[in-house]
Amino acid sequence: MKKQYYFTFLLIIVIVACHNQAQAATIKLDPENKTLIEGQSFQVDINIFPGESRVYTVKAVIDYPAEYLRLTSFNFVDQWLPLAQSDYSVIDNVNGRLIKTAGYPGGINSITKLGTAIFVPQKIGGAKVSTAADSAILDNNNRNIFDNIAAQASFKLVAALQPDLQIPVKTSELPFEEETLLPSPEIIKPIKPNVLLLAMAFVLLPFNPIFFLAIAFAALAGAFTFHKTRRDIAVHFNVKDKIRLLRK
Repeated sequence: MKKQYYFTFLLIIVIVACHNQAQAATIKLDPENKTLIEGQSFQVDINIFPGESRVYTVKAVIDYPAEYLRLTSFNFVDQWLPLAQSDYSVIDNVNGRLIKTAGYPGGINSITKLGTAIFVPQKIGGAKVSTAADSAILDNNNRNIFDNIAAQASFKLVAALQPDLQIPVKTSELPFEEETLLPSPEIIKPIKPNVLLLAMAFVLLPFNPIFFLAIAFAALAGAFTFHKTRRDIAVHFNVKDKIRLLRK
């Protein structure tokens, strides 16, 4: 008989605890985990779970590691009426604490977003954002029904990718293909003096001096053309050597 009483007593305790748990209001953070890039801002939504009671006022206290995260701003959802007093509205990037308090006209009885906090990662590593025990959720009797179970959001902070550095190269330092400068066909094949003409001139000298002079003049003209062509070839290759030196 005593065992039956003990069992009934324990059952009543469990039912009462479950009922109180169902009535308790909580604060949830979204997202609960995420990988972030150093220096890139991200947002954390603060949501209110009112439980079975109607909630009229919320004081959300959020702790975060100031060494890893910097809080830049907090934005309420439009329907909330924020309290601006110093003890109820705090952004402390030295100690890593956010406090925001607001009332909701007519109260809420379903999951409702309070606002959004904007953070910027400061260095690589791990960081946790969590609700603090001194948060408060008040019902219509100003009774604090906040369930003191910390909600946490875990973040992994990674380094930003560095772009590939490209070293500029001067145009003068770029490799080039050296052109092969070839003399023109006229320079490659110079006109040589005709030795046969000179021989004929001396043979015909006793017979016709005028014809001798004509042939001798033709031979001398050919010799002059030959020497001029050789000089042009020398000048051409000297210019080629100078161009090669200037390119080095």
